[in-house]
Formats: sequence, structure tokens, C-alpha cells
Amino acid sequence: PRCSENVIFHGFFENRYISNLLHYFEVVLLPPLKSVQGVGGGDIAKYMSPMKLFEYMASGVPIVASDLPSIKEILTHKGNALLVSPEDIDGWVESIDFLLNNPRAASNLALNARALLEQNYTWKVRVGIVLGGIVL
Repeated sequence: PRCSENVIFHGFFENRYISNLLHYFEVVLLPPLKSVQGVGGGDIAKYMSPMKLFEYMASGVPIVASDLPSIKEILTHKGNALLVSPEDIDGWVESIDFLLNNPRAASNLALNARALLEQNYTWKVRVGIVLGGIVL
């Protein structure tokens, strides 16, 4: 069903299909709020590392994300994504419009995000870091 000309709700998709679907998007959004409640009820916003972020980086699609410390550990504003305050609705709209109207800038951000992922955040790289200190 459509809620507007630009938004379509597709319903539930199993996670294994998501990476193939992201390639059809023009922009992906990662909008966690400043406060995120974990399963136990505590605020995890300062510590979260959303897996969705890495899926987005791999997709080759430009990212607009919340300007939060946990996200800024990985993404940089105008370097590999556009970062916006979670409460700044106008800023989100402006960022999305900018990417839709500036395909070269959007492509550069997406390429930079993917390059950072491949350099620092693949499973192979992460395992190498974890096992690097182990002497057999």
C-alpha cells in the first residue's frame, strides 16, 4: 500500500533479502533517536552499533543518519553520509532533497561509505583484528 506518491510499504521481508532490495533505493535512512530503549529498559543510544548501518554502507546507496556519537564513530558528515539531528525534521528533508538533486555528491558519499566498510568493517578485517593479538 502507498501512503503517498513517494512512500510504499512493502510489508515484512526476511533479513536475507534486504541487501538485494537496498539497491533499488535512492537514499537510505538511519534515524535512531537520542534515546533508544534496549530490551532491559536502559538507554542504549550511546553504545549501539546498528547492523543496519553496515548493511547500508555495503549497499552503495547514500545514507542520511542521525547525528549521534555511536554513529559518528563510523560515519562522517559530508564524508560518507549526511548526519542530521534526530529531532530536526527540516534537516532530514533538506538532506534527502540534496541527495536526490545532486547525484554526483550522493554517489561520492555512497562510494566513500562502501570503501570505509571494505577497509575496516568486513568480517575478515574484524576477525583479523580480534585474532591479531593471539600467538599460536
